[in-house]
Amino acid sequence: MTILVLVAPFIRPANRVGDTPPLPYYLYCFIGIAVIAFGVLYWAIWRLVLPYVFKLRLVPRKEVLEDGTVITLVGYLTGFSMGINVQG
Repeated sequence: MTILVLVAPFIRPANRVGDTPPLPYYLYCFIGIAVIAFGVLYWAIWRLVLPYVFKLRLVPRKEVLEDGTVITLVGYLTGFSMGINVQG
């Protein structure tokens, strides 16, 4: 069943025309795949490539807002030093 859900949008409609006649019926599938791929690429650059290239270490830290909500901020240590050089 899951395979059918993934494949069905790419199957040509019976009347050979999609809901938006000037655009191909499979266009929204490719746009969705492109958005997901862009998100994965952005994450990989932010979390993997940039820290490796610039010798950074991402460090999470927790802060409490005025209303008591706890949030996690991500800062970075430069040069993989273990000092208190947190920026961000």
